[in-house]
Amino acid sequence: MVAEPYAWVDVDGFVRYKKYSEHDTPLYTAKTEWQGLTLEDIDDVGVSRDWVYGARWAEAKLKEKNT
Repeated sequence: MVAEPYAWVDVDGFVRYKKYSEHDTPLYTAKTEWQGLTLEDIDDVGVSRDWVYGARWAEAKLKEKNT
């Protein structure tokens, strides 16, 4: 997956949301590292084991889509 620039900087230093010139420089967001859930995040309310398995399944699917 190729990241798209979220804005462009022109030769005068102005930030624009569209590219207007071949000399404009693209700006990208920083790639952040995946932050998974801790057991404390999942078990905040004393949930069942099945709920924990479901939370881990959902976490794995989200990680798959976002990394």
